[in-house]
Amino acid sequence: MVGVKMSVNDDIIFAFDIEIFSRSYKLSGVIAWCKEADSGIYEYGLQFQLNENERA
Repeated sequence: MVGVKMSVNDDIIFAFDIEIFSRSYKLSGVIAWCKEADSGIYEYGLQFQLNENERA
């Protein structure tokens, strides 16, 4: 949840560096949906962009 309203826009690509079970991943994605959870607090859904090698 975030206190900033961002628009659903395929032109803005977000990059994430995450670690799961001691393995690092670099993911990119776009905002797929936005919902106001509370007054001024927003939830976002992301659509990640994976190439064929990353899908396995």
